[in-house]
Amino acid sequence: MANQADICRLAFLKSFTLATTDKPKTQSLVAVGPGFKAFIPAEGLVDINLEKARLTQESTRVAKVLAGIEAKLSNPNFADRAPQDVVEQTKQQRDNMAGQLASLKASLEAIQ
Repeated sequence: MANQADICRLAFLKSFTLATTDKPKTQSLVAVGPGFKAFIPAEGLVDINLEKARLTQESTRVAKVLAGIEAKLSNPNFADRAPQDVVEQTKQQRDNMAGQLASLKASLEAIQ
């Protein structure tokens, strides 16, 4: 890769490897962004059980928030009576929470 040295310098990395798989080879932390997924090997660096507990707790919280937003959107009184911009904002919140939940689930799967 032509820009590998620049990426290493800017990200303060010694090296990195581009992979063609969505599954890490070892227990890893996952960073997800628009168009990329980064696996950071965590074996021996992070208390995996503590990280699993944190991710599980956060997944539960986000799932509850998402369920509340979906309940609000499925309520005919809200959909009919709320201003259109409020309904759209609520839909964006739903999409954001769904993305966060998917990212948390991917992180949990990666450290299993």
